[in-house]
Parts: sequence; structure tokens; C-alpha cells
Amino acid sequence: MTLRRVPTLVTLGALVIAAALAGCSSPASRFYTLSPTDDAARTAAAAGAGNAPWLIELAPVDVPPQVAKAQLVVQSDATQVRVLEQERWASMPGDEIRRALSGDLTQQLGTIDVYGSPRPSGVPVYRVSVNVQR
Repeated sequence: MTLRRVPTLVTLGALVIAAALAGCSSPASRFYTLSPTDDAARTAAAAGAGNAPWLIELAPVDVPPQVAKAQLVVQSDATQVRVLEQERWASMPGDEIRRALSGDLTQQLGTIDVYGSPRPSGVPVYRVSVNVQR
């Protein structure tokens, strides 16, 4: 009878350890982006904008320090915000906004965003700056 109890106790001990480890695991994080995953339309628009008569330069987007973090921050009522630890941006919010705006502007206007790139001479460049207040 002692021989049968040993495997049962070992099995029970393994189950208890597995349950304890499962209880210690944190919930999975989810990541969000403002940019579409299918960039085929944007790539086609950028190819057609090679000889654009003017260019844009979308500067980095300023966001309030309260939301300039990887976690999503939501306003829960008039005076409180909540930081959602498991809900995260794929990159910093200012970068997400800039990338989405740049893609939309270049596609809709048929031009190129030259931020961080050398500018060709003789082509006008319109600088766009964005400051998010809330």
C-alpha cells in the first residue's frame, strides 16, 4: 500500500506546483497601433509621389506627459485617469500619431514626408507640427 501512495503523492505534488505557477503568471499584454497593417496602398501612393511638386516634413508629435507612456491611459471620469497596464501601444503614442498622420497625409496629398531625410533642392517643403492637448 505504501508503494501506491508514493506515485499518487508525487502526482498530487506536481499538480499543486503547476497550479501555483499558473496562479503566479501575469495576464497577457495586448499591443495597439494607429497605423494599418496593410501598407500596400501607401506603398503605391509613395511610388507615385516620386516627382511631387512639393514635400511635407511632419515633425515629431508633442503629447502631454501623462499619456507619453507605453501603457494606454484612459479618462475614467472628470478628474481621474486610469493606466491600463496590460494594454500597450506598439510604440510611444507620439510616434504612433506621427506615423499614422504621415501615412495618411502622404497618401491623400500625393507627396512625400521628408522628416529625417535630406531635402532635394528647389522643391518647396511644408513643415507640419502637431501638439496634442488632451
